[in-house]
Amino acid sequence: MAVTYPQLSHGALQQILADQKVNRPILQIIVYKQMSQSDQLKYRFQMSDGVETCSNFVIILPELIQRISKGEFEKFTVVELKAYTCTVNPGIGREIIVVSDMSVVMSGAKIGKRLDKQESNGGFLSNAGNTSLNGKPRAEPSKTASPMAAAKSGVSGPQSVCPISA
Repeated sequence: MAVTYPQLSHGALQQILADQKVNRPILQIIVYKQMSQSDQLKYRFQMSDGVETCSNFVIILPELIQRISKGEFEKFTVVELKAYTCTVNPGIGREIIVVSDMSVVMSGAKIGKRLDKQESNGGFLSNAGNTSLNGKPRAEPSKTASPMAAAKSGVSGPQSVCPISA
């Protein structure tokens, strides 16, 4: 019997890194590793939207770290980002995406491989409004200037948060 893979949010990574909010993007974990540069335990993730791959994802919250330790977010797992914060790391001068909540859509054990655009059953995530897995419409990306853009220009302010609306 053929496995039906979840639809990834094609184009979401490009939108997120362009300072646009993407509501509940569906991404695949390609690989992750523990970072040991400080006293705080954190993980760096490489994720794919089926088109692009990005390694700028960081997880530092104890609740998510416990779930990583239990093996919930294994290689090739498809996840839904429920909340994340985009910011610029001043030490390296590049954007990072701090994940504060995510859930498993399909385990990596069931998928067993990296999904490409055709396998993830999807079209491009556009401003026209794809629907999420539960049939609810996705929010359009924000067209306002974000705090990430301000940080790049040296202006301080709050970080952009992409929470999930019910």
